[in-house]
Amino acid sequence: MKKKYIVMALLALGIILVCLSFVLTFNAMSNVHVIGGAGWDTFSFIFFHKNGGIYSTLTYLGVISIISSIVVGLIKKKNK
Repeated sequence: MKKKYIVMALLALGIILVCLSFVLTFNAMSNVHVIGGAGWDTFSFIFFHKNGGIYSTLTYLGVISIISSIVVGLIKKKNK
């Protein structure tokens, strides 16, 4: 497999994982009933603690995937 496709796949996977974690967090926030509305405190609690921190774990995996795509891209350019 060409490194170009690996870089694109890692970058796409990272972006999808980061977006998915935020979409799932906002979806979980809509089911929380808080007097005065759900704010930043509710978001951070759900993001880091709900379901064992799965939303933050998805974000970490997405960021790692994006960083690894950048590293592979830099290695590809260096070897040319």
